[in-house]
Amino acid sequence: MTINEWISTLILEKQKQGSWNRAFEATSRVYAPVNYARIATALDSLETRSGFHSKQQELLEVLLSTYDPDQTLQQFLVFLNVGEKQSGFAWNFTHPELPALLTIFGRSEFLTRYLVKYPQWAEKILNSSRLRQMKSRAEMEQELGDLLAAEGALDVHRLKTLLRQYKYSEYLRITVRDLAELCPFEETLAELTSVACCCVKYALLASLPFARGTETIDFQSLLNNPEWPFFVLGMGKMGGNELNYSSDIDLIFLYDPEQVPEDVLEKETLRQKVARTMISIMSDVTEDGFVCRVDMRLRPGGEQSPLVASMYSAEVYYQVKGELWERQALIKASVIAGPGGEDFLQMMSPFIFSRLIDENLLHEVESVKHRIEKEHLRENHLNVKLGVGGIREIEFFVQTFQMLYAGPNAVLRKSNTLEALQQLGLRKMVSERDVQTLRESYLFLRKVEHRLQLWEEFQTHTVPADVTQQNRLARILKYPHSDIEVSRRFLLQDLKDVMSKVRSIFGGLFSKKHVEIEAAIRNSTKFRNFPEDIARTIDSMATQLAPILQSSEQSLLETRFQRLFEHIGPRIYLYEHLVNHPSSLERLAVIAETSEFLWNYLLNHLDLLKLLEQQNWAYTRDIWTREMEEIVRDKEDEEAQLDRLRDYKHTMTFLVGSAELDGLLSYDQARKRLNHLGEVILQAAFMMASDYVKSRYGEPFNEQGEPTRLAILGLGKFGGMELTYLSDLDLVFIYSEYGMTNGATSISAQAYYVKLIQRLITIMSTFTRSGFAYQLDTRLRPSGNAGVLVTPLSAFLKYHQTSAPWEHQAMLRARPVAGDLAHEPWKKAVENSIHQAITEWTPPEDLRRQINHMRYRKQEELAGETDQKMNLKEGFGGLLDVEYMTQYLQLLHGPRHPALYTNSTLDALEKMSAFGVMDESTAQTLLGCYRMLRQIESYLRLLYDKSTNTLDFKSLETEPLLQLLQRQGHEISDFQQAYRETTRKVRGIYEQFMGNLVG
Repeated sequence: MTINEWISTLILEKQKQGSWNRAFEATSRVYAPVNYARIATALDSLETRSGFHSKQQELLEVLLSTYDPDQTLQQFLVFLNVGEKQSGFAWNFTHPELPALLTIFGRSEFLTRYLVKYPQWAEKILNSSRLRQMKSRAEMEQELGDLLAAEGALDVHRLKTLLRQYKYSEYLRITVRDLAELCPFEETLAELTSVACCCVKYALLASLPFARGTETIDFQSLLNNPEWPFFVLGMGKMGGNELNYSSDIDLIFLYDPEQVPEDVLEKETLRQKVARTMISIMSDVTEDGFVCRVDMRLRPGGEQSPLVASMYSAEVYYQVKGELWERQALIKASVIAGPGGEDFLQMMSPFIFSRLIDENLLHEVESVKHRIEKEHLRENHLNVKLGVGGIREIEFFVQTFQMLYAGPNAVLRKSNTLEALQQLGLRKMVSERDVQTLRESYLFLRKVEHRLQLWEEFQTHTVPADVTQQNRLARILKYPHSDIEVSRRFLLQDLKDVMSKVRSIFGGLFSKKHVEIEAAIRNSTKFRNFPEDIARTIDSMATQLAPILQSSEQSLLETRFQRLFEHIGPRIYLYEHLVNHPSSLERLAVIAETSEFLWNYLLNHLDLLKLLEQQNWAYTRDIWTREMEEIVRDKEDEEAQLDRLRDYKHTMTFLVGSAELDGLLSYDQARKRLNHLGEVILQAAFMMASDYVKSRYGEPFNEQGEPTRLAILGLGKFGGMELTYLSDLDLVFIYSEYGMTNGATSISAQAYYVKLIQRLITIMSTFTRSGFAYQLDTRLRPSGNAGVLVTPLSAFLKYHQTSAPWEHQAMLRARPVAGDLAHEPWKKAVENSIHQAITEWTPPEDLRRQINHMRYRKQEELAGETDQKMNLKEGFGGLLDVEYMTQYLQLLHGPRHPALYTNSTLDALEKMSAFGVMDESTAQTLLGCYRMLRQIESYLRLLYDKSTNTLDFKSLETEPLLQLLQRQGHEISDFQQAYRETTRKVRGIYEQFMGNLVG
């Protein structure tokens, strides 16, 4: 279901139910946690306004399709109230362009603030003849010139204000056109550039009299008799007519000695003062914002040279000292303001565009390409500008052809990337397919970049690791699925597909790596001749994989792909999905490079290659439950049934792991799914075991003839919803009451459940052809290994009235995870019993000492730490520090604050802050540290295919761990340093609450 389909359903429900509140209750909730009552109140308020109802569907499709419709509606109502107070009339909801205007709300915070500040701009935009038609630069120059001239006497402060107000009023119009899709995206780029160019031109014109000391200027006089102190070259995106919402503008200031006023020519200090004045007018942040940040580092000589230079001295610099990157930069140069610029660019043409292709130039270009590929290793994988397959690669690809071939082909001398790319295609220098791919990729990546910057006008190019921000970005980009998580994953999938395609084309420059790969694939098939379609698949696979292998510094990656080729052999069809979905190939490479655990499983289950591209990720507990029930119902060969259960568990674990490695699932989302998977597999095993035991002994009933029931409690990481890869399941078994079975051979309920549990352990833990499902740990049951496997509920409660503190620590994380939980009264009774066992226990007076002593023993006896070997769990500042301290505080303060009795450590820490058990800063520090340690634990298992808590820094390859942590939002650059700092923080807080560890 799309978000608009859901909105239609909501409106129909409103008509049937008579109120928005009831309509929300009758429809599925599609938003992140929001205040639905407040949304309903806002919609009620809008419905009272004249004309709203007639456009309701169209307007709500805009207002309710944002990430946070509550915030969107509140912003819109504030705007309406401010506008009505200022203008004195009610808003016209029937205006045909109103839905377009409303796209601002909930999609751009900074532009929403300007619209509320200047509500009169809204009417101007709605009635603009340039809402559906592009405004030319000449029109903007005329508008802005008239605006400035109408002021009469104009001081520098007023000039700054007018330029900023013009910029943001135009940004609003341009953004409405963009978000409402009233224009091609190229027009958005061009119009944003035109705004900046007009402001630069008039800022330069005004800067000379201000620099001379004039307090106020008559702008009309300046327009009639302009004096230009120098000319301005726009570089980068400005020069290419393709600016972002929050681009710096790269400028170069040069002057033609024959075309500047005499005092400017004679006085170096005046020239520099004019330059500084102009930069100040453009970039100072005032109460109205800024026009553009100005970057002058591309000028000849860089930051060590004066801001303004003669164009002839610049020519000498470029001819004598100019480097390749400066030639690349000048490709995009265009004249923004002032006389002499065109002459200078014509003069520099031989430097920028070589008439002949020499070997030195080829080596230089190839060297820069290799430098870019190395820099990728330090960049965030979702940096749409500088990351692998990002905008820079497209620009470099195009500029490489321009540097090599535009000398004799003047038609290639385009500063605009897409125009240059089009010319390369027309002249058959780049294949039609690559031109189309690069064009579509460039527009997509630039649109993502724009939407990132549109929210708060921050200069960012990186898709954030935070899931909430990714969800918001998906909505701003109009991903339509009503489930925001599905939309987010489609966005990430599309982004990786696009960047993978770019990487493939960029990597092909100066490379023959694909020839080696193609030969390896062909050799692995043992065939010599291939039909055309198969040959094309092999070629595409080699072409796309080549840049991945080439940019990696790991020989392991090539070795693992060679093994993959050999495992696939002649089954060429298995490559087709990877070729059609390049992000799947990227994910495959990430697995090969980082996760021995996932790679080994993949090699033995090659059909998983078709499942790597999982955009909608429709793997929920409900779906898993239905599919496992089918396996249980299928009364096939017992060994085959066990293997199917194991294969299913391993396949789902593989998909969760590969999605987490690639960033499609956050750490928290992956933990949730691993826990749900554990519950589903355990329940399936319980059903299989039940069927087996029932067939021999019947079912157990109590003395009143009512069926007895079993509950399986999860403890430890399972109970706390923190399962990792390769985790055991800590379980305790409870049954309702004593009784006997009704089969031909009657046994006690106790004996029945013991046999059932033994069978369940066999189903889960026996090693078969497909390995085992889970290892089960039952040592946390009453009396531990000395106790019986299963305990009646009454005996369980009695035991825990006097159980040891460490057992109550374990009970804090207990929750029912499987068994006869479909019977709601029984499930509720079990939950109440767990709560009763915890709350009715009287802690000893020396509770802290006992827990502290237990923690001491764990560290002394199990950690085995040295200077270079750390233990994540039992070691100094490890996971047990956080857990033992949290559990002590839960047991201590729980009687006053029952909400602290939660089985999640993270949840408990958050609640402790709310109840004042610890200050918010300390709680947040612990939350961050605990989350990071848990992530390291999970990733160790994911990467190295073994359950371990040891970090041996002498032998451990930390780079993959570092990359995974960075993808989860941790801003760290040195893994070992970050780990040691984290454990120091944890131990410091532990000692604050628990005192020093003592034996």
